[in-house]
Amino acid sequence: MMHFYAHQSFNDGIIALKLLVIETCHLGHRMALNARYALIAAIRKEWSVTLMTTGEALRSPAFNIISQALGVHLSVYKIRNLKLLNAKDVFRQVIDQMRMYFYIKRAFNEYRNEYGEPDLIYIPGLEDFSKALSIFGTPFGGVFFSATIVSVKFHRHTTGIGPSSRLDKLDQRLFLRMLAIPSLKCLLSVDPVFFDYVCKNEKFDLKKICYLPDQTNVTGCVSLSKLRSSLGIGDDKFVILVFGTLTERKNIELLLDVVSSYMSHDFIVLLAGKPDGFVQSLLNTEIANRLRSQGRLLELLKFCSIKEENELFCSADVVWLNYRDFYSSSGVMYSACAAGCPVIASQLGASGWEVNKHKIGLVVDPCDVFSVSGALMELYNDTYKRNFFAKNARALSKLHNAETYLDILSTKLFDTSSDR
Repeated sequence: MMHFYAHQSFNDGIIALKLLVIETCHLGHRMALNARYALIAAIRKEWSVTLMTTGEALRSPAFNIISQALGVHLSVYKIRNLKLLNAKDVFRQVIDQMRMYFYIKRAFNEYRNEYGEPDLIYIPGLEDFSKALSIFGTPFGGVFFSATIVSVKFHRHTTGIGPSSRLDKLDQRLFLRMLAIPSLKCLLSVDPVFFDYVCKNEKFDLKKICYLPDQTNVTGCVSLSKLRSSLGIGDDKFVILVFGTLTERKNIELLLDVVSSYMSHDFIVLLAGKPDGFVQSLLNTEIANRLRSQGRLLELLKFCSIKEENELFCSADVVWLNYRDFYSSSGVMYSACAAGCPVIASQLGASGWEVNKHKIGLVVDPCDVFSVSGALMELYNDTYKRNFFAKNARALSKLHNAETYLDILSTKLFDTSSDR
């Protein structure tokens, strides 16, 4: 059963162009940031806006952020929840892609039958069904759509940021097939390595692909001493922040092992975000309990508000990006930059590439405790190096701000409807 919550138009007497944003995931930055800023950009253009999402997402803190930002300008179209397999094997991933594709297609058709066609559709997380889209074509009829895509893989080995896969050539062919869909107006990528790759490859239609510098809610304007006092952290402690949805991929197990076995009591791990089942179990282990009892493991295990996010990054000495099997760009990195906080990142992936390029921290072997402990000690002991990384991080953050993000969305998304 679907429900529609109508908004009051700020453009009374004029028929506004309509944007439909389709986002069912409320975790990470996709709803709280990507969807929110697309909706804000549309309202600035005096479009009417509707968010198509699930009942579960509507009950989430991420939706509360959107609701508070848009108020009466937002319409919501509620659809049923879809439980995916979220498996690592390729066969089940294909099943999830197809299920998501036909789920979105059915939901859109029901919306269109009841409320008519929007002028544009925006999808903040196209990777959920991008391969199915390549095979079956657009699920939106003749309606123009644009999207943001994060986890493209086929370029990683060629660019040196990740392993090769026997599926790389097929994935690239599917991507090119998707790009050729006439009603796909714009594909936004927050991955600078991927965008650099397509710019150097004549196979890709650069009229449709645009780099969107990922941005952050962090402003960096917080008193460190007061903030640490409120968290019960002494000014002499060295705080390692792990932020976002806390999953096995974030390599927290290795971090706890390193801090417990090799670091002094000056080192504190600060976990902030909603944990998955693996991390929840990890936090019940002997090593976690020992660190917790020593005051060296602090936890804020929930979706953090914008205010909390800003305070957490400003309280950290280093931000943990040493993720395992993660090769995309990371929004957490730009939050660290805005706070002037160095990062420790895996030597693999787009994040490691950017850390090296912009000199905003250190890169390590993601599986080597000695590589990680050495990097932590280097940052702990070398104030000059920390300040050098912090200065570079703040400079990079100026390119990753809300107004730049909104300007690109406004130009690339909403100026495309005129050629319909």
